[in-house]
Parts: sequence; structure tokens; C-alpha cells
Amino acid sequence: MKKLLFLISFIYFGQLNAQMCFSPTINYTVGINPFSITNADFNGDGFIDLAVVNDSSCSPIGVNVMLGNGLGGFGACASFPVNGCLCSITSADFNGDGKIDLATANNTAYSVSVLLGTGTGNFNPANDFTVNVTPYYITNADINLDGKVDLITANLSGDNISVLLGTGTGSFGANTNFNVGTNPTSVTSADFNSDGSPDLAVANTLSNNLSILLGNGTGNFGTANNITVGSVPFSVTTADFNGDGKADLAATNADTTISVLLGNGNGTFGAVTNFSLTTVSSSCIINSDFNADGKIDLATVSYWSNSISIILGFGNGNFSSPYNYTVGVNPRAIVSSDFNGDSKIDLAVSNLTSDNCSILLNCSATGINSTKHSSEINIYPNPTNDQFLIETNIPDRLTLDLYNINGGHVFSDSVNDKSNVNVTSLDNGVYTMTIKSVGGVINKKLIIVR
Repeated sequence: MKKLLFLISFIYFGQLNAQMCFSPTINYTVGINPFSITNADFNGDGFIDLAVVNDSSCSPIGVNVMLGNGLGGFGACASFPVNGCLCSITSADFNGDGKIDLATANNTAYSVSVLLGTGTGNFNPANDFTVNVTPYYITNADINLDGKVDLITANLSGDNISVLLGTGTGSFGANTNFNVGTNPTSVTSADFNSDGSPDLAVANTLSNNLSILLGNGTGNFGTANNITVGSVPFSVTTADFNGDGKADLAATNADTTISVLLGNGNGTFGAVTNFSLTTVSSSCIINSDFNADGKIDLATVSYWSNSISIILGFGNGNFSSPYNYTVGVNPRAIVSSDFNGDSKIDLAVSNLTSDNCSILLNCSATGINSTKHSSEINIYPNPTNDQFLIETNIPDRLTLDLYNINGGHVFSDSVNDKSNVNVTSLDNGVYTMTIKSVGGVINKKLIIVR
């Protein structure tokens, strides 16, 4: 193993929010050519861990797992072999045992590999399931609303996506393919038409568009509706960027722009707005609230510029100019979570050519006047299994938002003193809770255990 490397790169957002910063970047060696990254609690200790797929011209290949220590640091890699050139990885509980599992997209084997977790940070040998030609990206969702996790791949040469419905045992049914645009490289899921069923959005690099596929809740999708965005869209993410309760989209383009499409709530989207980046070839985009102001922000990686960009959201669908920060060589993917337990969203980046992951810990103040009412809000029970009670003497009506370990927004409610908040729709795990009043923003932890 190479020695732990420290790269000094102090991050400071003085123009937009003087309280926003990231600590100096820390690089961890993770094997040869780390291509994609995911994060979850693999060993059940309450701390976030990392898993990367390594593609070294297909030999050697596999998944490398680093266990987090809860302080923002990570241990040595443990490796688990997988067949085929690996392009993407996702994590979830595929067999319903309360332990996090992994799934990879195997580009040359035309398959996905599922590695069931033991709950100790180890994983069982991979089981392979066939998909279409050259799967490049993989994600998971409950597509048919049966409470079991399904898999979706974007198939680069097939110009389609493959959907594999989960059985809830760690196995998956035969793949069903749905046509999209040319050379799809990313897929994300949300309810775009407000019918309660998951829909899909796919980034198609060579047709310069996004494909919207509306789901019927059974695992099937209608014909794709294609929306033109910037040149060579490579990655797509979804969240509510303007606070209207409807799912929006953002995609990175090779023409140094991010395309933002505000959802109408009926499966259609408004006109595309492009926001300029100063870096090129953004290969991944994610969203979270990085400066704890209750508004969704975006983060991208730039392969050729060896950097990441963060653009802060204003809460109305508009975004700031980018703030760029150096990471490793040829970054490919980025994830966000709270790695050190301080209720702030941190970042991890996989760097293809420098064979490492860059960790950027968020050292900003927790929101606007975040301590003003910190002693005046209590939640209990915590941990909870289905609901919890808010106790506060703040007279304002409060807005409560929950973010999962990936920094994704998963829940919102309006509360006041003695409000009961029902979270039965959420999975087990650790969540960051943001509570907003006219006096400020407060961050807390919520743990759901059943």
C-alpha cells in the first residue's frame, strides 16, 4: 500500500457564504484505476464506508472496500473479485437482511454482479445476472413498488436500459430492455409525473439529449420522450431545485455547461437553462445541500481538469458560478455523505489515473445562525422505528428536511411543537435532519432502526 497522501487545497466560499469551506483534501490509495464509487455503512457500526470498482484494462479487477472510522478517515482496502471490466457500482439491501449489498455494471461481460454483504464489511462471492450490451452505469430503485430493490443499467452500445426486478432474496429476474437515445451513460429515478410510480431519466451522450421514461408501477415504462440539452450530456441527477415539490433534473455536458430542467409535475419539463462551468468533461454530477442553507446544490467532477466544481443553489432553480477545487488525477465519480458525524455533507472522489480517492471534509458553519435555537428543539425517540415527536418552544412554523447518507433529499414536512413525524416510508439508516425557522437552520442526526 502506498502511504497516505495529503494534498493541501483549502476550500473557501467567501463570496456567497463566508461560513462555507472544506478541509484540506486527503487522498487514500484504493487500487489500480478506480472508476466508480459508492458509500454506505457496510459493517453496521454507524459510520459511512466506501466501495470503489477498479478497472485496470480488465486485469486485475474487482471491488475495493474501505471502512470508515467515523472521524472522516478510512482503513486499508479489502478486495472482492468481480468478472468483466467494471464501470459502475451501487449499494442497497438486495436481500432484505438489513445488511448493505453491492452491485456492479460489468461492461465487457454484459452483466451485473451482485455481492451480498455479511454486515461485517465483507461480501460473499459475486452472482452475475445478464443485461444488454455494454452496461456502463448502474443504479437501484423499487421500480415495481413491491418493497424489493430493483436494478437499472444504462447500456452504452445497446442504446437502451435494462431493468432487473429484485426477488427480495438477492436474486433478480430476467432483464427487460427499454430503448433510449444514443450511447446512454447515466440513469436516475424519481416520480416525474406525480402518480406515485418511479420514472427514469437517462443521459444520452451521442444524441445530446435526456430520455424520460414514465413508469406504471409494475416495472414497465412507456416510450421515451427525448429532451435536447447541451453537447454530450454524460451524467444526470434529480432533486427539487426550486422548492415547488416537483422533481427537476440537472445534467453535465461536455460543452462546459450544466443543463437544468425544472419539472412541471406531469412528466414534462420547462425550457432548459444552461449554467456555465469553467472546467471541461464533467463525468459525474450529484446533488445535496453542501452549505446547509436548506437549498439543493450541485457538485460535478472534471476528468481533464483534475478538479471538482460546486455550484450553490438559490432555491429558485438558479445556481451560483462554479467553485473549482483540485483533487486527484482524472477524477471519474463523486459521492457525498457525512463521513465524520458532524451533520455536514462531505465529498469523496474516485481518481482514475492517480489510483486514489480524495476525501473533502466539510468544515463550514452548520447553516445560517444554526445555533440560535439549538437548545430549543428536541426529537425523540431517536433512534426511532416509525415516527418521532418534535418538542420546541420556537413559535415559528418549522420546515423539516431529511437527507440520506448519500446526501440525497428524501423527506420534507412542516412541523411545530408536539408534531408527530411519520417516517415509515424511509429505510433503516442514519439521516441528516435540517430544521429551518425564521431564526435560522439547525442540523441534527436521525437514526431509523426496525
